[in-house]
Amino acid sequence: MFMHNNGQASLESAIIIGVICLITFFVISFLTSTFDTTIVIYDVKYRTLELLSDTDDLLLLSSIDYLSIDNNISLILTLKQINTSAIPLTTEDYNSTIGVLSDITRFDNISISFNYV
Repeated sequence: MFMHNNGQASLESAIIIGVICLITFFVISFLTSTFDTTIVIYDVKYRTLELLSDTDDLLLLSSIDYLSIDNNISLILTLKQINTSAIPLTTEDYNSTIGVLSDITRFDNISISFNYV
């Protein structure tokens, strides 16, 4: 396998090292379980930006904070209001998103709360 003199050995070595690195990445992400948290935050952020683009109120998503304990995750969305006192987002807007996330991640309970500043 490594007997060729035309650079074949270095190509095969690079492929083997790449495969080992890829396997290592997936094992570490599985063991640390940060992948599910990233999926939840990404989907909630996407849904929030989608909802904000549909409203006439000027709101900015400032941050998404989370607390994960066992199979539960609690998200706190901080939204900055600009010249408005309306509260256009509610947890009901996220029911379908939460249902899908409960099915595809390890989280059984996903809660969302809002902090308007």
